[in-house]
Amino acid sequence: MRELWVVSARLGIDPTDDCRPPLACATGVGQKLGVVPRHAVLLHSPVDAVELRDPSGWGDAVGLLVNAGASCDDAASTITWFIGERGPSLVLMPSNIWWDDVACRIAAQLEANASVGCIGWCVDSDGQTEFLRPVYEGRVLARDGLKEGSCIVTLGAEAHEGSPAVEDSSFNGDFLSAPEDLTSPRLALVDRYRTDSRLVDIDESDVVVAGGRGVGGGDGFDLLQRLAGVLGGTVAGSRIAVDNGWVSRDRQVGQTGKTVSPRLYLACGISGSSHHLLGMKDSQHIFALNTDADSPMVSVAEASVVGRCSEYLSAMIDELEHRRQGVDA
Repeated sequence: MRELWVVSARLGIDPTDDCRPPLACATGVGQKLGVVPRHAVLLHSPVDAVELRDPSGWGDAVGLLVNAGASCDDAASTITWFIGERGPSLVLMPSNIWWDDVACRIAAQLEANASVGCIGWCVDSDGQTEFLRPVYEGRVLARDGLKEGSCIVTLGAEAHEGSPAVEDSSFNGDFLSAPEDLTSPRLALVDRYRTDSRLVDIDESDVVVAGGRGVGGGDGFDLLQRLAGVLGGTVAGSRIAVDNGWVSRDRQVGQTGKTVSPRLYLACGISGSSHHLLGMKDSQHIFALNTDADSPMVSVAEASVVGRCSEYLSAMIDELEHRRQGVDA
């Protein structure tokens, strides 16, 4: 083992992260391997380090200079260059959507091994260090051993026990900046989307009205929003709906989105791929509206209507509003 590094971002700048899990694991793993861990912090400029506290307690940290508002690609290129310069065998980082993306990009560029979303580490019967990674929705723990070359590992909040205390000393370490051809932005910001704060999180709502390709676009999702309003629920979408910009990414249901288990799940225009079904299969009641009577979603639904969303959604909303007015009267 040549070197063990923790890479994190300064708290308070995007992307914010909890650096305690990798720091905690680095302390234990470093003792096991007989190496002193080091800490590298992503910074937009040396000015960002003026009031930075290095929570590692291992001595001076290293500041990795990245572009302001750095994308996953920008950060991955900088960290990849840093790994090439320092040659660490093991790099630990926080685990969230942003950092897991960065880790996979680094591993692809280096042809290295990546283990994302780990919850801790252990020592096997042969005395080898392994990282624990939940798979199959947490039902099984995979054990990823250290391999030849650089290994990239991200660690989630479950691994923060025994974290080092934050030192009361200012950052006074070195600053490293990757070559300009690596740090120049390669991705452009196309648009920004702000989530409506009035919308309930999809994993907290008792009623979820989800739309997919069959809804047809933004106008169809406007109807879903009306339907959700009548039912006192919230709107979600399949991956294709998110990719098309019809609904925000935090409202994606499925293996690569969120897992929901509402009392009522209305799937409109969603065929029901295995990835989507994994995200909503524990719903108490499932209703499907789809043109394909043999689709997987219809087969798992408690009740279904075979037809086009454009033909049925308005009629459903009118009928439900009529019934609600009758109750209110």
